[in-house]
Amino acid sequence: MRVRAWVFCTLFFLACGQAAAATLVFMALGPANRILAIDASRHQPTRTLLGVIDARAVVAAGSGLLVSGSFTSRPSEGGGAGELYVIDPAHGHTVLTLPVRGRIHTQAVTSDGRYVLSTHPDSNAISVFDLQSLQVARYLKTGAAPVAVVIRRLEPRAFVSNTGDGTVAEIDTRTWQVARHWSVDGIPRFLAIDREEKRLLVGVPEQGTVTVVQLDTGEVERRIPVGRKGFAGLALGEDGRSLFIGGPDTRITLLDIESGASRHVELGARPGDINPIAGTGTLYVASREKPMVWVLNQRNLELLETFELPAGEGFQVAVLSGIAPAEASTLSSH
Repeated sequence: MRVRAWVFCTLFFLACGQAAAATLVFMALGPANRILAIDASRHQPTRTLLGVIDARAVVAAGSGLLVSGSFTSRPSEGGGAGELYVIDPAHGHTVLTLPVRGRIHTQAVTSDGRYVLSTHPDSNAISVFDLQSLQVARYLKTGAAPVAVVIRRLEPRAFVSNTGDGTVAEIDTRTWQVARHWSVDGIPRFLAIDREEKRLLVGVPEQGTVTVVQLDTGEVERRIPVGRKGFAGLALGEDGRSLFIGGPDTRITLLDIESGASRHVELGARPGDINPIAGTGTLYVASREKPMVWVLNQRNLELLETFELPAGEGFQVAVLSGIAPAEASTLSSH
């Protein structure tokens, strides 16, 4: 089978490159119809990967592959159809394209590395893509218009924000059942789990707050005002207590969720998606106004670098180590 041959070759080349591995960041560029590969050590783009349509989600799968999804759906029987992509990161080829039930907003990989969960806001469901069979194993209704999905690593649990009914769904990833729904005061758009995996942070931009929920009990611990309504990006830093909030103005805020202390940095343009880059201490912040990314220090928001995007706007990122520098510099841009 051609796809399985690609998988084997990808894993072989990744294994061979471990001795001199480079860490690459793969950023989905949305309507630009491409994914950008960035050298994380220099914060410099290397190549663009084509073969995707309006990809705003991308994750690094446990098998060494990238999985991405289209935010565009096309008419089909029974509703709109979207696309899920499996990409060979060593050579930049999209090796598999699968139709799915509606556009894809966000993706996450289960803690065992076997499944990729994709949210489908138009279908009120998530899809479960099996990386062993390379097929969509099931669809699961979670609530109205799901957008964000995060994984609890210590337990087989996933959490999905449903923007259409103001709830968060907790999913048991062993049985693939919705274990419970939590009501949130407002529309939950962003999710993050703290480092100890005891609390779920729920971003509610319309109210300008972050709701802190105890994962074991489902009780709301507190609501943190972030200082402005309508923020467009939210992410938790690697230290597990630094919360980064961007927009709707031209500032980014670092909020310490333990002490409540905050600081702001003016970027000069409206920020959008915020992505902490694991293992680097840096933060990639995409602009909503022009094709560019700010690289900030997670500790103090110091501006370290900026780089331009070839087109589009930066969305979700995947971080992947194990590609040798020679391979990283010759990624296909067909």
